[in-house]
Amino acid sequence: MHLDRYTRPEMKHLWSMRTKYGLWLRVELAVLWARMLAREITRDTYRRVRDAAKYSVRRITFLDEGPSGFRHDMNAFIENVKERLRKAGVPEDMVNRFHESVTSYDVEDPAFMLQLVRSLDLIIKELAKLRVALVTRAQEHKHTAMMGVTHGQWAEPITLGAKFVVYIEALERDLERLRTARGQLTVGKFAGIVGVYGNLTPQLEAAACRRLGQRPVLGTQIIHRDIHAQYMAALAILASNLEHVALNIWLMCQSCRGEAREPFRANQRGSSRAPHKKNPILGENLRGLAAAVRGFQSMAQEMIATADERDISQSCVERIAWPGATSIVHFMLVRLTSVIKGVEFFPDRMLVNIAASQGQTASGYVKDLLIRSGVEVLPFDGVDRPIYEWVQACAFAAWPNRHLKDEMIDRGLLGFVARYDLDQCFDIDWQLRNIDGIFERAGI
Repeated sequence: MHLDRYTRPEMKHLWSMRTKYGLWLRVELAVLWARMLAREITRDTYRRVRDAAKYSVRRITFLDEGPSGFRHDMNAFIENVKERLRKAGVPEDMVNRFHESVTSYDVEDPAFMLQLVRSLDLIIKELAKLRVALVTRAQEHKHTAMMGVTHGQWAEPITLGAKFVVYIEALERDLERLRTARGQLTVGKFAGIVGVYGNLTPQLEAAACRRLGQRPVLGTQIIHRDIHAQYMAALAILASNLEHVALNIWLMCQSCRGEAREPFRANQRGSSRAPHKKNPILGENLRGLAAAVRGFQSMAQEMIATADERDISQSCVERIAWPGATSIVHFMLVRLTSVIKGVEFFPDRMLVNIAASQGQTASGYVKDLLIRSGVEVLPFDGVDRPIYEWVQACAFAAWPNRHLKDEMIDRGLLGFVARYDLDQCFDIDWQLRNIDGIFERAGI
């Protein structure tokens, strides 16, 4: 399945019929090569079949789906290759060695694993580009102060660069998960229709896998699908992390915050009714696509359980889920990289938003200062209150028209703490004094 709108050309090519049949042919030839090493066929047979083996996607489709079609794409593929061998003058006894003693999934599963590994490599390549873009913007905004938000409420100041560092570390964990999945995917099997080597041998399997850059794995007719599900889980987590970045940039683009603006083309239109709008649609698109990938994850989990040694329920799902999930994640990486490179940030507006808090976000620092100073209670409207309650009451009384520090001073706070220490609690530079250390720990 291809959704062209969300599929890059390289991923579309990977999941094309031409690539699939090309990998099938590569696997078939690897088996012949292993049989040549085992002296089951002659070197001349191997070479003549190898050199003449070709296929036509159109012909395979006709043989499979035409009026008298096989309704079995592997049989259609085998028949088409044998047609080409005969046309090239390969003797019939040599033609018949093609696909001899091999069941469909001795070919399809190793080829599918090669396809999955290629998709993973494309994704890792784009993930590396996204990381570079994030590091660049993190360094650019290392000390760009902005309001930190928890539960939709002002919390304490943070820097834009520090937010980006968290994104970067999450993507590094994604990369580790993908590399682990890649190691699991680099397997093949040629164990026959129920996995007991009724026709081929474990030694031949090892040789064919080595030819393909794979290692043998025990299975039934198929490679067990927990291996595939691990990769899909890594994709789903990666998509969710990409969504996390997109969501947080989208929040910064809200008019009420005005801290960022997505890249916007010269002739782009944000709304059919309101020409002034620059809707952050790229981030919204990424969030929706992440949900789609998580849906594919559920499909992959459902495919782990297999009836006895094989049934066909997995095939139809995998034809949809894997091209869909890998193409979408690849697309998401490319799109988010473009957003990160092009998003416009407004540091002055970030400072305005900090100032709009009227010092409320320093409440925790003042509370800690009072505790360190040994103060246990303070009077508020004639009633002694514990420190937490006193600071809270000041904050509620000050908002929204007064600065918290002024409210606290008017209520006698300077009788208990030094003015320098109080000013420090409201000093953004002091609050953000450990940013350099955060970057050093992240190696950025």
